[in-house]
Amino acid sequence: MEGRQQDALAEIERVRTDATRAWLYAVTYAAQGREKESDAALKELIAKYSTRAAYSVAAVYARRNQRDEAFQ
Repeated sequence: MEGRQQDALAEIERVRTDATRAWLYAVTYAAQGREKESDAALKELIAKYSTRAAYSVAAVYARRNQRDEAFQ
């Protein structure tokens, strides 16, 4: 993203894997300070992909400085 989070949003739409797209939205929105949008993307990631994308869920929490949640 390198300081260009708005550009990142357009690129995320091009990602073919739904779980990766949800992870990217959660991280990008967090970087932009858009907490509600980040929460929504994270909830989708957890609801649909938590069993196969546990690392991605933890990575979002870590990026958001939620260390306790990251280790759950």
